Amino acid sequence: MFICHFLSQRVVTAQATAPPALGDPRPDSTGSTNNSTGGNTIIAANTPTGLLNDTGVTTCFSLRDRSSIVRNKNCHQDFDADGKPIPRYQDAYYGRDSNQATNSDMDGKAGFSFTKIGKSGQYLPNTAQDWTCVLDNVTGLLWEVKTNDDSLHDWDDDFTWYNSNGSENGGNSGTRIADSHSNSCFGFSGDSPSTYCNTQDFVTRVNTERLCGQTGWRLPTAQELISLLDYEPTGQAHIDHNYFPLFRVPLANRCTEKRLNS
Repeated sequence: MFICHFLSQRVVTAQATAPPALGDPRPDSTGSTNNSTGGNTIIAANTPTGLLNDTGVTTCFSLRDRSSIVRNKNCHQDFDADGKPIPRYQDAYYGRDSNQATNSDMDGKAGFSFTKIGKSGQYLPNTAQDWTCVLDNVTGLLWEVKTNDDSLHDWDDDFTWYNSNGSENGGNSGTRIADSHSNSCFGFSGDSPSTYCNTQDFVTRVNTERLCGQTGWRLPTAQELISLLDYEPTGQAHIDHNYFPLFRVPLANRCTEKRLNS
């Protein structure tokens, strides 16, 4: 049985939402809101925007010799300080990261654009110190933000993978409760199946709670998780801590195969 540690969290839920419409009162970088009409909650949608995040890479590499490169070079120069060439048409030449109109760090590094969301679904300024979800303004996905308070959303809860929907589970529903790994999440009670520590029952609890005012929470796809990664050369891919503060460990360690008794 697999236990997947998604991002900094053991299970992360995502909600497809409509991006903020013009006129919605989303706070700007100063904390003020735009002049608007209508409510200030996120409107649920059936599908994401279909747009992709950029990679976060804003620097280029220069060539030292056939076997070595040097990173973190200014892409707008033809040669580095040692006279070595900086090849054109690298990743940083393209996409939202390369466009001054879309690469402000005020709402996420480079081309990423996030909005902090309160527990009732209200937009918050990017300076807010207390938020519950994060809206990705590029992809339209709303993300759960994990906590460190021994609650439903605690970052170090563990879940077995379980999906009873035969049209989605590939013929294997997984494990709803594992004897050796049963009491590993908030609220578990052995005589209450709805509290079991598996992915399906966890998502059901999040939807019952109406996290950030929404009821369409689900597990993200692998591609959706990858869309949050910033690949700027810093030794490893990472996710913006200003919006997902509990992401602290190498991504490669976040999905661990564990053999459980089922």
